[in-house]
Amino acid sequence: MEEDANTSKTIIVGPSVAFESYWEINSENIPSHYSKIKADNYQTEIGGSSANLIAALINQGYHPDLVQFVGPDMQGDFYSHILNDVPTRSGIRTTTIPCLKRTNASNIIREKNGDKVSEHVYEFKGAIVTSIFMENRDVIKSAFKGFEWKIASGIRDSNEEKLFLKDNFGSDSNNILIPKIDLIQNEQFSSVVSMMDVISMNETEFKSSKMHIKDYHELGVSLLIITNSDKGGRFSFLGNSEQYEAYDNHYSEIYETGAGDWFTASLCVSLLNQNIKKIRETGFENVKQAVLYASRIAGIKVGIQGASNGPSHD
Repeated sequence: MEEDANTSKTIIVGPSVAFESYWEINSENIPSHYSKIKADNYQTEIGGSSANLIAALINQGYHPDLVQFVGPDMQGDFYSHILNDVPTRSGIRTTTIPCLKRTNASNIIREKNGDKVSEHVYEFKGAIVTSIFMENRDVIKSAFKGFEWKIASGIRDSNEEKLFLKDNFGSDSNNILIPKIDLIQNEQFSSVVSMMDVISMNETEFKSSKMHIKDYHELGVSLLIITNSDKGGRFSFLGNSEQYEAYDNHYSEIYETGAGDWFTASLCVSLLNQNIKKIRETGFENVKQAVLYASRIAGIKVGIQGASNGPSHD
């Protein structure tokens, strides 16, 4: 494949994987006392925050690289098989790192009640194990070297994941973090924050951090984004804050799973399309433009079923 500005080493995503099972049920058919529920539809697919980010970036014209940790289980085998075929189908480069614990998996229950659809996510956590991680440390460093934008998705609170960030998220790149709640509530969260240029979280996660916006900026974060579903959200860039509205497309069915990842990927796309090399050196209006673009894309995405499915730039 011929390289261009959108396929060179610009964006790399890692390390959150998940094997997703979707169960669709009709709430009218659920008995008051039950041990088993009949699903109207069932499907499996590659999922997790990283998969959503990759899909969103590809749909908007970028071909990021991908680094993923997979376990020695059925889900990990499924991932490895699919990921090995990814470069042929999409042009992105992948690096798969083995770990000893199970691959992350999620059961997503889509409950239909008339015209309304709600999604409930139940996660089975995996983990990076020290011995395997240390054996592959140089491989990971090599995979992350030379990228301008780095997105860490689904980061939890293990020491290995923190070491992974310390190894690969330096001052030579724009570092974006999508943290999980157990990392946010960890006492070492501030040390992770200090490595980042951009942090994207929802209102509940922000409150759980028990930190003020100024605390994030004092730790070196240039842009903090706090999303709040259909209420819009707020962002603070170098201490200057502003609210933004959510885009309401009046969908009869709403699928919120993955919307936050599409928001973050779209933010990155807008900044790249503006030829911004270092986010900390750009202006407020450039950042505002990126946030509004991301909000618009996320507003379209919630009307499309499937966390990795969303609007295309075509």
